[in-house]
Amino acid sequence: MKMKKLQIFITIGIVFSLLMGGRAYGQEKVTPSKANTETHMIAAESAYTQQKYQEAMSDCIAALESNPNNDAAYYLMAKISMQTNKSDDAEKFCKKAADLDTSNYYYAADLASIYLMNNKIDDARNLYEKMSKKYPGKSEVFLNLINIYSKTNDYDRVFGVADRLEKIAGPNEVSTMAKFDAYSAKRQYPQAIKCLEDADAASPNPKYETLLGDMNMDRLNDTLALKYYNKAIEHDSAYAPALFGKAELYRLRNDYPNFFKFLNPFMASTEINPKMKTDYLKQIFNNAGFLSRYKEQMAESMQIMAAANPNDTTCNQIAAIYLSGAGHKDEARKILENSIKYYPDTYSVNIDYMSFLYSAEEWRRLKNFGDSAISKFPGKTDMLQFKGLAEYNLKLYDSAIATLSQVEKISKERNDTTLLLNAYSLIGDLYHLKNQNEDTYKYYKKALKINPKESPVLNNWAWYIATSDKNGNLNKALEMSKKTIELEPDNTTYLDTYGWILYLQGNYPEARKQFQHAMAYGGSDNTVMLDHYAEVLFALKEYDLAFLYWDKSVEAAKKDGDTAQIEKLLKKIAGKKEMSKK
Repeated sequence: MKMKKLQIFITIGIVFSLLMGGRAYGQEKVTPSKANTETHMIAAESAYTQQKYQEAMSDCIAALESNPNNDAAYYLMAKISMQTNKSDDAEKFCKKAADLDTSNYYYAADLASIYLMNNKIDDARNLYEKMSKKYPGKSEVFLNLINIYSKTNDYDRVFGVADRLEKIAGPNEVSTMAKFDAYSAKRQYPQAIKCLEDADAASPNPKYETLLGDMNMDRLNDTLALKYYNKAIEHDSAYAPALFGKAELYRLRNDYPNFFKFLNPFMASTEINPKMKTDYLKQIFNNAGFLSRYKEQMAESMQIMAAANPNDTTCNQIAAIYLSGAGHKDEARKILENSIKYYPDTYSVNIDYMSFLYSAEEWRRLKNFGDSAISKFPGKTDMLQFKGLAEYNLKLYDSAIATLSQVEKISKERNDTTLLLNAYSLIGDLYHLKNQNEDTYKYYKKALKINPKESPVLNNWAWYIATSDKNGNLNKALEMSKKTIELEPDNTTYLDTYGWILYLQGNYPEARKQFQHAMAYGGSDNTVMLDHYAEVLFALKEYDLAFLYWDKSVEAAKKDGDTAQIEKLLKKIAGKKEMSKK
């Protein structure tokens, strides 16, 4: 990716110059009329300074009653109009002031700026052209003309204005970049390159050298590009665009050690817009193979970027997400907590932190933070859901039901069926954990009324009927489970449920088929599924194969660090071996 050129578009600051005021009051004979005008103008200026714009406008009008040709009054009225977002009035008043005093540079300059603000490009251009002849020493006038001609694609005039500017100020970066941009826009690349080469020869500049590097990269001449990037870095070792260009060159060469060598100082630069960094990282993140191989190096780059841009929420979010996924959860947490320190009342910052805590399974911290966040952002259903899930995992079932009932209430008020469906499903799961099957099935029915094909609800309901409901109807459970298989035929969780119900019904051959399917689609790493499959094989008296899968189940439990499950499995295997001998 090539770094975008930074074009210099300088428009005279309307606020700055308007605030300066356009006239000083000299010593002259004071008549009653003049005294009255002066009194009103002093009052108007005072009111304006205090942001009492209506009062200031009234005093200006009063001053004009004494002196209808008071240009200073019209100019102050233009200032007031700008502050009150009345750009049409500002234009009218500023033009009146400029017409009354044709020698006042600030009146003309601000009028041109207002023309641009009001999208009157032709008026602005004509005025700047007049000013360029009247004020040949004012380089900002020429800069604004360059800006206008560039925007209107009048590149031949850009060259002319740039030449006129050089006659005033000598060769300079602004005129050089104006010509370079014009040549580039016209696709006259040899001329664009020569423009930079000549300017750099006369006055070495890392900006010119970096752009020359970029242009050679575009032409697949990375050797010459590297030469220019090196030259730029020799002139300024911290010049971020050159560091970026060099990093990208090495990335395209698949020279990743050197890529990170120059990427990291680029990420550390405080001169670069953080958005440019995050946009670039989003491109890199598409390369899963690269991220897998250089996970730790990227983690370091993320931390460098976050440290350089502590106030940028996007940088913090991207860095935290990456670091969390790479196993650096403490670092990720610190970054997000830093964001909260800077933006405690920003919703996106708070929800990002809650999302992180959820992914990190820090349930206690998530619940406690959720209490605080919800008090600041009442009625935010995503926060309520996160808190409810934290309570769920903390086995605070009554609290979780109460929290998710708030989601249910808000969902009904907003007629948000998707959110309501999710609330019903979770509340049903919670009632099951409380061994309240009647309430469980009540909420599942509500969920399926919204969407009869909601697979998670169908699967859970089927599983609960089959495994924990003493009055459960296996045929009904099988019917529900079969629907999930029809909807998602390769979902290992649903295959496990369907296969296990078949096993409970004594249909071992069909159960075997379902578990074989599950094994082929990822179930071979799941302790429970392996155990279930082993049970089916044992029932079919395929003992050797059954014990093989029980061994695999133990290994999967070891990987998960589930010591309780390991002990349970070993005890079961010992008992099954005794049974197989009979």
